Amino acid sequence: MQIFEPVSCLIPYIKTFMVVESETARVNRLLPDTTVVAAIRLRGQVQFNDKKGSTSLPAFSISGLRNSYRMAEYGQNSANILVHFKEGGASAFLDLPMHELFESNVELDHLFIPSDLILLQEQIQALESIQSKVNIVQHFFISRLKNKQQDLLIAHAIEKIKTTKGILSIKDLSGHLH
Repeated sequence: MQIFEPVSCLIPYIKTFMVVESETARVNRLLPDTTVVAAIRLRGQVQFNDKKGSTSLPAFSISGLRNSYRMAEYGQNSANILVHFKEGGASAFLDLPMHELFESNVELDHLFIPSDLILLQEQIQALESIQSKVNIVQHFFISRLKNKQQDLLIAHAIEKIKTTKGILSIKDLSGHLH
């Protein structure tokens, strides 16, 4: 596993770019998190296993927040770039209310122009180094940045939740935010 920091203009929206490569088949338990994650498959197969069953991951997908764990089964000789968005960060790229992604995994061609994703895939496949592939993915997201202004109300709410370690009621949070 390799972790890459985003370029400066993506820092307000993206935590990290994580590359997960596996020469042999393996299974990872994915715990609930506050992060929306986009997955870009470089090679091999990946599937999610949860209480609903097994789902093969498409070449480009995005997973919303979850309140339960699920298993990610990486096939032999697989590799993926995972884009971990910051809380509220994915909305800067998507015209979709984030709650609609809750407990789901959606193909990115429902959210981006499919021909743009095909071009991205061709560009990635033409490159050798992982760093170059991550750079192409960063440029893809830079070019799709819709809202360059962070929603200050959301940012303030996230900060309040973090500083109280989640120990605060919705009533108190809404009162604090006026």
